[in-house]
Amino acid sequence: MHGVLLNQFRQFIVEGSGREAWLELTLAAGTGADAYQISGTYPDEHFAALAAAAARRLGESEAVVLAAFGRFLVPTLLRVYGSLLDPSWRTLDVIARTEETVHRAVRLRDPTASPPVLAARREGDDVVLIDYASPRRLCPVAEGIARGLAEHFGERVEVTQPACMLRGDPRCAIRVRTLPPA
Repeated sequence: MHGVLLNQFRQFIVEGSGREAWLELTLAAGTGADAYQISGTYPDEHFAALAAAAARRLGESEAVVLAAFGRFLVPTLLRVYGSLLDPSWRTLDVIARTEETVHRAVRLRDPTASPPVLAARREGDDVVLIDYASPRRLCPVAEGIARGLAEHFGERVEVTQPACMLRGDPRCAIRVRTLPPA
């Protein structure tokens, strides 16, 4: 797990629950690290343990915590990678092109980075189906990012998962559909 993501998770916890909460999580998770180097690489188990500890502390499922984290990531992702996006794109456009734009840039910038592989295809003007593959099984983060993008663009979306690794499927299928304005 890249240090950037662990630092973002730290920021997510600190902003939502305070610095003391982060210190409690690192102790509960047994990671022993109050801060992670942004350029560092850490065992995936650190993030998994921190997410599990956060879920226990907040009394939520890990999926809920990870989806909230995905939403939290959107402003940072747009600030860092927004120049790669066409200004005319909206939620579904960004999702459909994440692999070829953002993930490609991430992999070029850091060959050791391993973001999930997203094979996205449009199923119409208002639907994108994402085939999500990652041994980390962080599909709730992807769902949260989809929702966060919709909020950013002032759109409403419905997100469903016809298949999910967390339910035993070999991959995740995440369907994002834009809804008419409320």
